[in-house]
Amino acid sequence: MIIPAPQGKTYLPYQIKGINYCLGARGTLLADEMGLGKTVQAIGCMNAIKAQRVLIICPKSLKQNWHNELDAWQTHKPATLVVCTYGEAKAFKHSEIEWDLLILDECHYVKNAHSKRSQLVKHIADKCKGKILGLTGTPMENCPVELWPLLQIVNPEVWDPPTKPNRFIKEPEVKTTHPGEGPHFWAFALRYCDAKKTRFKLGNRYQTAWDFKGASNLPELQAKLRSTCMVRRLKKDVLPELPEKRRQLIVLKGKSNSSAGLDRWAESLTEENYFERIKDLRADKVLFEEYSTKRHMEALAKTDECIELIEDALDSGQKLVVFAYHLDVIAKIETALNWSNPGIAVTLTGGDSAADRAHVVKRFQEDESCRVFVGSIGAAGVGITLTASSHVIFVELEPVPGRMNQSEDRVHRIGQKDMVLVWHLLMDGSICARIAKILVKKQAVITAALDEQSQDW
Repeated sequence: MIIPAPQGKTYLPYQIKGINYCLGARGTLLADEMGLGKTVQAIGCMNAIKAQRVLIICPKSLKQNWHNELDAWQTHKPATLVVCTYGEAKAFKHSEIEWDLLILDECHYVKNAHSKRSQLVKHIADKCKGKILGLTGTPMENCPVELWPLLQIVNPEVWDPPTKPNRFIKEPEVKTTHPGEGPHFWAFALRYCDAKKTRFKLGNRYQTAWDFKGASNLPELQAKLRSTCMVRRLKKDVLPELPEKRRQLIVLKGKSNSSAGLDRWAESLTEENYFERIKDLRADKVLFEEYSTKRHMEALAKTDECIELIEDALDSGQKLVVFAYHLDVIAKIETALNWSNPGIAVTLTGGDSAADRAHVVKRFQEDESCRVFVGSIGAAGVGITLTASSHVIFVELEPVPGRMNQSEDRVHRIGQKDMVLVWHLLMDGSICARIAKILVKKQAVITAALDEQSQDW
């Protein structure tokens, strides 16, 4: 099927395959690895079926990004299109709207069948008459039992139909409080979760309960998932189709305060005069001081949201390289990450000695427990190798394209086997957001002119 795309945009071949899979199924668990464009594929499905009533439920940190991607990729305008957070979704619990398409982004948020969030989403999904898409790069974080709530929501017709299993599993005498309990759940738990009775002491008495935190028959489980509802591609699977670098602007929900002088400067900024206007900004001491202060304040204001996004990105299982400009921003990120998971993050700034730099880089490259490198653009943007990660996140930026390329190339260098995904975390309407939109285009020009083809000496 020909999938409509906006003028000037094209879907990659594996994305077309993903969209076609979604079109052929009522419910799909779209579980591609982070950076492969699950959002774009979901919008492609919406365009193809010309859905008139669409509900998109996502984490609050991704709500603005959904609006941005819709603006960029929509070819069809539904009569009703709602983008809401999992918390806001309660407004639709008793809605009479019959959704043509229900999209659950980061659907691993409903992996706990006991939670009110999961039960609410299942209630909404049960009333959906159209397609259901669950998007997540991490459908299972710990054990197979986490899949059960997702399968009940996305594909109940296959995994949890109202009829009994062909080979009825007699429910054990010891009951549990699992919300999904029933013959199909027991069949799933006994086959794939290594379910077994356990004894534990409660007060002075021993109790018997069921433990579902194991795993069994995993190759069979994967085959059944892929044959019934799951699409999952890793970057290594589609590497020939991917660009070497992929840059994305992630717009946060916070708003920037206006500034008359900077606003006038930003309004005149274009691709054609970019370098000239950046030079003018640096030459005007008063305006540059205002810009520096405003950039610092915006960075501190958005740090909490940035930390939330970084923690979400860690769910993919990959290591991350995070760049910022100001020392207090770097310290706040490192403190928050290590507070929740001691030792997970390391930092590198201009005040570190050569020995400290070498130790930090070695630990990030070789220690599996060290998963986040947080560095200053000036000190960590040159002279080191960070190929243990293929995901770069800029909390702040440097307006010179070449310096941004240098920072990215700590990851994108000899030894890197994956596509490098680059995120710019921006505050909506800010000066940095306007700069970044032009900056990434300038970076692409540099890449096209200098880097795309290797030189044969």
